Amino acid sequence: MEDRSGLLVSRVDIKQQQSCVDEVILSHTNDDKHRSDQHGDNSWNASGLEKTINDIQATINGSHYSELLQLLSQVYRLTNDIENHFMALNCMNDSEKSFIGHIHCINIAITELLDQHLKYILDRIDTYDCWQGGAKGNGYRSMLFITQSCLTKIQTLLQSVNININKLLFRLAKYCTELEDFARVFVHLVSMLQVMKHLMMLSSDGQLFHDLNQTSDKVLHGVDNLNPECFYGRVFAFQYPDSIANSLRVINLMMAAYGEAFTRHNNTAIRAAGLVLYGAKYYTNPQLKARQVVDLSKNQHIDFAKSFWQLNENQLLRHVPSLLCNSVAVNQTVQIKMEIINIHNKDNQLMVIPFPGNNPNAVINMRLLSYHARKGQEVNKFLTFMTTLQYREMPYSKGIVIHFHGGGFIAQSSKSHEIYLRSWVRNLDVPVVSVDYTLSPEASFPYAIEECFYAYCWILQHVSLMGSTAEYVCLTGDSAGATLAVCVAMRAAEYGLRIPDGIVCSYPAFMFRNAASPSRCLCYFDPLLQQGFLSSCLSAYLGESFNMAQKEEISTLSNGIRKDLINGDIEINHANHQTDTTSKGSNGPRPILSLTDHLLDNPYLSPLLADDNLLSKIPPIRINACDLDPILDDSIAFARRLKRIGVDVQIRFFSGLPHGFLNFVYISEEATAASNIIANQIKTILSNDNNSNL
Repeated sequence: MEDRSGLLVSRVDIKQQQSCVDEVILSHTNDDKHRSDQHGDNSWNASGLEKTINDIQATINGSHYSELLQLLSQVYRLTNDIENHFMALNCMNDSEKSFIGHIHCINIAITELLDQHLKYILDRIDTYDCWQGGAKGNGYRSMLFITQSCLTKIQTLLQSVNININKLLFRLAKYCTELEDFARVFVHLVSMLQVMKHLMMLSSDGQLFHDLNQTSDKVLHGVDNLNPECFYGRVFAFQYPDSIANSLRVINLMMAAYGEAFTRHNNTAIRAAGLVLYGAKYYTNPQLKARQVVDLSKNQHIDFAKSFWQLNENQLLRHVPSLLCNSVAVNQTVQIKMEIINIHNKDNQLMVIPFPGNNPNAVINMRLLSYHARKGQEVNKFLTFMTTLQYREMPYSKGIVIHFHGGGFIAQSSKSHEIYLRSWVRNLDVPVVSVDYTLSPEASFPYAIEECFYAYCWILQHVSLMGSTAEYVCLTGDSAGATLAVCVAMRAAEYGLRIPDGIVCSYPAFMFRNAASPSRCLCYFDPLLQQGFLSSCLSAYLGESFNMAQKEEISTLSNGIRKDLINGDIEINHANHQTDTTSKGSNGPRPILSLTDHLLDNPYLSPLLADDNLLSKIPPIRINACDLDPILDDSIAFARRLKRIGVDVQIRFFSGLPHGFLNFVYISEEATAASNIIANQIKTILSNDNNSNL
């Protein structure tokens, strides 16, 4: 590891950092003279640290991260002040020795961060944003934000110690455990920033995604050597606002408890009861809970993932939106039965849209939501005093919103997403149709895309039944649903059909290759999207083709994947991705699975890999990303691609919100505000005013 002048620091490797706290504590069991000498070294380091901070502050991005730099300086000063206090004592008890050990561990990490990593990252971080002058956001910035959040917690704790240290009833022991947890987290974050620095070294041109070749795999091996348990214990979700953090803690506890219940019992009711039975055990033992969650995240089976994330679909919780959310005049299930759709494209050619699959009894379920009863809709005549006015029949709406729910392709439904859809319906005052596509692994790629596209075509032909003239059509979705929305627009463009007037995506996934990116490193400690969960979702979505896909991925990697396929700033040659609208036996484009030789190259699996000709036909798109989302870089890379080829694209970053924040709207003011912004984006598209910067 490289050394730079300016600070005197003992360099420790990743594995040593993991046990840094214990090692430093042991170092303080020596005599007073040794502690005094070490204290003298720290005083010398303080001047070098201030000089380094001033040098970084003077760089082009130093001012933007002045708060982070000030925190580093303040925490370092606080640790020295507290250490001075204890050094003046004749002897130290175990709590004091332990506390000094923790602050020395923090100091070592601070000096390493400043001396070896931070300046390099800040000098280049702008290169990885969407575009010059645009919104600032990427996985590197996310990791710095989390590091700053950790330092803020450490600063608050140390300030409390410094203020109360001379009081008669002061007890240091109650601070030791919390400081130890944050010290471990901070050391791990510095190690993660070291990994990210090396990712930067692999791509000086601003490339976010890296194929897992030998070089990048070696870099990411450093992440695998770390133990993420410290992130899932007592300090879990420290980087989020309190309203979000409290909810995430409940979900985290439920995951640990349900994981044990799922392993021990086969009965669904007993598993649900296990949330209470085992939840009490994990609530009283945060470290045990952390080990359980980490084990689940590393070895998460699709059956568990699907079962856990479907808990809110049970009969009791399914009625929560009806109790908490805005009432609507129309909330009904629409079933599309198997039939062939004949629809004319823009060139007046008759296109045949086959029903997905071969099951003659198959249906596609959709949920129609409308705040007011409109002409053409079937309305439940059971009225209440509060909603009578909503049932007065209104004329057809000019606009319509077609929604695809998220859930990793394996879970959730339109019903569970009513938690925010009902407020949208009221704010937009247009019908919203949410498609309940078939989930994986029961249906594998590209069945969900074919269902959603078929539903889109059916809605356009039966739009009067939805209470709209479809003068304006907006597609929207969150997470997996956002990916489906883009795929539907791409498919409509291939068929030459009417494309929607706009797309609004929330925390979408556009890259399903086994590729590394800075934001993907957040999977290491994300509350919801751990690597095991993402792998389970991908495995289920690929279905029977997964084993073949793995072989294709290995084969392709051995031949070297073209970097231009995943770089938004370089001209892309997609010879294998060109559509063939003259395919034998069909008057439409080729089947999705036949578009590429390798499944993981398929543009409908990873829209980021689609060719420029197809992407250029996408309508105006608004992308909403979270700065703490492991798939943040998907949004940035995709927005770059679209911007370069002239598509009307805008991206917005929501700070401090997790993946899936739309489901937190009734427990978080921040999530509610973000949901309202997204609703306004949809409203702008429906009003045909796409110049808005919403």
